[in-house]
Amino acid sequence: MEKGKEQGQENFIKNGDFADGKLEPWVAEGKGVGVFEEAGRYYVRIPATANIHQNPNVPPSQPTLNFKVRTRETLDAGQSIVFLALLFFDLADGGIHIDPHTGYVTSSEWQTFDLKIPVSNPISALIQITTMGTTEGRSLTKVKSGPNAMLEFKQLSLRAS
Repeated sequence: MEKGKEQGQENFIKNGDFADGKLEPWVAEGKGVGVFEEAGRYYVRIPATANIHQNPNVPPSQPTLNFKVRTRETLDAGQSIVFLALLFFDLADGGIHIDPHTGYVTSSEWQTFDLKIPVSNPISALIQITTMGTTEGRSLTKVKSGPNAMLEFKQLSLRAS
């Protein structure tokens, strides 16, 4: 354990704050994914249908995924940009647990998401964050992946609960 870190406080995601201005070890799929800087802090920008993913180490007990997200797109009243946070866990008994989380973003202000994962003692993990597109309200059947569906994420962490 890192000096100064209390148990449960270690971030198991590598480069979750993009502090060096680079995406690695995150892997990007799709066009237009990039890391940008604002006031000395970095964030990743993910356009519609693109994603980032990585295989982090896993906490010894039930993990929580935390991150901040915003959009700078101008949205009409009732519109939101949808993202999907998928967590895949390999379990010690040979099983697999998939934990999908959908979020809706309407603001240029950073929104905080805290996703509690109902898995104890997984042996490996994959985290994938995908921007799905723009929708009216919260109807996932009407998601459109037009050019105004860009989201920005920062401070991604996976910690023991």
